[in-house]
Amino acid sequence: AILLPSSKANNTIYLTKFCTKKRGFAIFSYDRATKHFFKILGITSTCVFAPALYNGYLYVSVASKGTTGIYALPHAGEHKHYADVDEFERHEKTKTIIRIPGKIATSININNKMAIFCSNINGRPAIFSYPLPSQPNSSSSSISSASKQVSSGNGSYYDPCLFEDQKIAAVKNEDGKFHLVIIDLKDNTERVLLSKYFVSKPSWSPCGNWIAVSVREKGENDHIILIHKSGKYQRNITSNMPLKNPVWISKE
Repeated sequence: AILLPSSKANNTIYLTKFCTKKRGFAIFSYDRATKHFFKILGITSTCVFAPALYNGYLYVSVASKGTTGIYALPHAGEHKHYADVDEFERHEKTKTIIRIPGKIATSININNKMAIFCSNINGRPAIFSYPLPSQPNSSSSSISSASKQVSSGNGSYYDPCLFEDQKIAAVKNEDGKFHLVIIDLKDNTERVLLSKYFVSKPSWSPCGNWIAVSVREKGENDHIILIHKSGKYQRNITSNMPLKNPVWISKE
């Protein structure tokens, strides 16, 4: 099973994939030109999620034993499968960025020297920001000392996606419905673009005017729509196909 793709290069898609032989999740890259998968990181019987490429480092989240960590490893490093999290952390190329008690949502989004992620450390999932240095060092910071909560409304937040001008598209679950919201980090405002029975994995277009997002109504299949950042225009692009988890492929 392939889960949660993300893209940061012309012909490469980074994704989480479930490996049946190892019975665990691993990070792969997919070369669109050669149509080949390349395994980057795997840890046996451990959840490894949320690949995000930034400044030559691949950032991943690893959940184990009631704690989640965000780690950075050189993207050009060797492809490797680790026996456990301890072995992974001991490796000389692994940089421990932050450890968080509890669970982290399977989303790390990096843009403009900032990491955006979800954590339920305060009781329900919320969105946090974390400033990134140009070269990661093993800091093992706690979430309280290094991160800032940027979601302030009621409800639970998931799947944040950051655009360059400090706008976050995210999913909010409140009062039994899912909402696509935009959080503006400059003026600390939040507005709802749409509400559905289920919403997941928003992804900004490279120009920042559109958002691709998975939606579903009760009793229907998932499908992908495009919605303008104003909320005024939207269209279904996969009406006859049960697809979800969209990503934009940058032409840069």
